[in-house]
This record gives sequence, structure tokens and C-alpha cells, in this order.
Amino acid sequence: MTQLIHLLTIYLKKSKEGLFILTTLFFVGCQKLKPKEISIPEYPDLQVLSEEQANLLSTLQLKKTVHLNEEREEKTFQMDTSKWKKELSFLDELNPNRPEYVGVFEVEEMENVIKLNLKEGESGILKNLVITKVKGQYVRISGTIHENRDVYIYHKDTEVLFKSGLIHVWKILGYQKMMFNDTVNFKIFGQITN
Repeated sequence: MTQLIHLLTIYLKKSKEGLFILTTLFFVGCQKLKPKEISIPEYPDLQVLSEEQANLLSTLQLKKTVHLNEEREEKTFQMDTSKWKKELSFLDELNPNRPEYVGVFEVEEMENVIKLNLKEGESGILKNLVITKVKGQYVRISGTIHENRDVYIYHKDTEVLFKSGLIHVWKILGYQKMMFNDTVNFKIFGQITN
């Protein structure tokens, strides 16, 4: 490629027309072109919400129930901010503010509700998200994650309910199917306690 440019330059320098063309191309090439304007949609940032909630919930306990196929376990945990950040990481998965999601959602906005649905033909593991806010406070968030790879299928439906701006309860229902293994169904219920 470099040799081709060099030969073209030599040819254009030998002729008067070539010199004029070369000079014009040089000046045109030096002009700054306006970048294409892309409007990036702004959705509620669930990663920021997760961090804020972790700080607000730092003195409260978590009652958590996990069902894995037919097995069930229930525990109550004393939490701090770092534990809450880890526990609320499911909100990060639902966060539509990622570079790979720019322009891939059909957006429907109503009075207190924002609905995001993955457009037909687009790819992404976040299939839909519904966010309900009243007077600037979150009331409900629900979303679906679905990932279908060659070696596994992963599906998760999440619903989070808020009370006075704080997460109050959540449930996560889903399944995972690994190649050559049985499907594992799971349910996770979380409730904030004092």
C-alpha cells in the first residue's frame, strides 16, 4: 500500500495537472470533517442505583431463600455495604447503559413507566426491562436475561420491589442448561429485614 502511494505521488509530481491534483487532495484531506452526531439514549443507570442502595441498606439484614431444583435453603444475613454491593449485582446485569446496548431497544415511555424491549434482529442478553418510578422514586424494576450459547442456555427473570425508595423484596426465577447436563432450575427470594 505504501509503495502504491509513493508511485502515485511520483507520477502526480511529474505532471502539472498531477501537482494541482496532489495539492488539492492534500488540502481537502487536511480539513476537519464533522463527526456524525449520534444520540445516545439515557436510561436509568442501574449500576449507580445498586451502589446507592448498598450504602442505604448497610445497616439492615437480608433474609434470603434459595431453591435449587428441589432443594431449599433459607438464611438471614447481617450485611454491610460491601456485602450488599455483591448481593445486588443482579441489578448490574439489568443495566441498559452499556455500549453494546446503544440503539438496540425499542423504548416505550408512559407516565411512570419506561419499557425497553430488544429490537427484532438485535443481539444482547438483556431482552426486556420495565422500570416504574413515582415522584422520582423507584417502585418496581423487572427484566429478563436470556443467553443462548453453543454449550449452555441461561435464563433469568428478575423483579425488584421498592418501599419508600429502598429495595424491599426481590425474586429471581430462572434456569441453566449446560451441554450434556440436566437443566438446573433456581429461585432466589430476598427480603430486607431490620
